[in-house]
Parts: sequence; structure tokens; C-alpha cells
Amino acid sequence: ERVGKGRQALSWVEIAKITSAVGVPSVSLQDFKRVDKRTGVIVFTELLATLFPNNPQSWIDSLETRHQSEQKLSLLQSQQNQHITLAVNSCTPSQLEEYKEMFALFTNNSEYLTFPEMQKITPYLSEDFLRPLFDEHDTDQDGRLDLYNFILLMNDTTRE
Repeated sequence: ERVGKGRQALSWVEIAKITSAVGVPSVSLQDFKRVDKRTGVIVFTELLATLFPNNPQSWIDSLETRHQSEQKLSLLQSQQNQHITLAVNSCTPSQLEEYKEMFALFTNNSEYLTFPEMQKITPYLSEDFLRPLFDEHDTDQDGRLDLYNFILLMNDTTRE
């Protein structure tokens, strides 16, 4: 029997291995106060509190916050990957090759295009126009565009 759904589901055997590894003697479903009876999903903080009974609530809360952040990041990356796939798939092979060649030329065969480099190759565009466009496609907000984000940018600007 599995507890939870999908990739985050654990079997009781897996939970027993985890509990044994962290020094908790044994755990049964009755040890958990908050279990969704319909799905069998155990509340994450409840699992932590049971596995690590000697740790303070603040520690459990910090792990829960990190867990939620990781889930949000994973969802965001998944959505971003779907968006990139759609953009790349909407390019013709010749457009894709052209964008790759432009990117290699603009970046001196680097992996990233920075905003100052983009300004150099588009001196006729004002910073007021260029900055929001660049920032919109700089999905990880590191001040650089990789090839796929550059393709997204080119796709968006050529459609308008």
C-alpha cells in the first residue's frame, strides 16, 4: 500500500526504511493524527514531526517552507520547459538555425547573452524598450539569456 500519490507517494516499506535510518523504531498509520482518509496522504509536517520527534517546531516549519519552495520552483521550471518547447516547436527549422547562428555571433560563442551585449547589437532600440523585453525573457533573473530564452525572445518579437 502506498501513502500519497504520484512521485511523492511512499510505501509503508519505504517509510519503515526511512524511520529505521533516522532512528525511529517503527511507525504505523495510527501514529499520524492528520491523514487524509480518502487519499491516504500524510501531512508533510506531521511526517517530519513523527520522524524527528526531538526537533523543535521551528525546524519542522523551516523544512516545510523549503519543501513548498522546491515544489513551486519545480512547477515553475516545468511550465517554463513547456513554454520553451512550444516556442522551439513553433519555429521552422531554418528560423531555429538562424536564431542559433545569431546567438553564437552575438555572444562570441558564449552560453549567455547579457543585456549590455544586447544593447550593442541593437543600438537603434532604446533602453526603455529593450530592458522590459530582456527582463521578460530572463526567466531566472540572472541578467543573462541562454539560447532557449533568446529563441523565445526572437519568437515573440518576430510575431509582433
